[in-house]
Amino acid sequence: MFKHRFRCDWDAGKIWKVLFIVWIIFATLYVLYGEYNRLRVYVAGVSYNRGVTAAVNKMMDEASSCQPVPITSGDRGMNIINLDCFTVPEGEASE
Repeated sequence: MFKHRFRCDWDAGKIWKVLFIVWIIFATLYVLYGEYNRLRVYVAGVSYNRGVTAAVNKMMDEASSCQPVPITSGDRGMNIINLDCFTVPEGEASE
C-alpha cells in the first residue's frame, strides 16, 4: 500500500552544523539570562541604598529643628532628637 519511506538527505556534517547553531543559540540565551539577573539584583541594591540614604537624610533634616521626630517601624515607635540641641551651660560642665 504505502511504499513511502522517510528519507533524509542530510549527512553528518549538516546535522553537526545544526546542532552547533542550536548550541550557540542556547549558550547565548543562557549567558544573557544570567546577565539580566545580575543587572536586576544590582538595580535592586542601588534602589535600596538610595531609599535608605533618602530616609536617613530626611530624619537628619527633621531632627535639625531641635524638635522630637517621631519614627515608627511596624508596631514599634519612638521619638528622636538631635543631641546638638542640648547645650550645657559653660559653668556646669562636669569633668
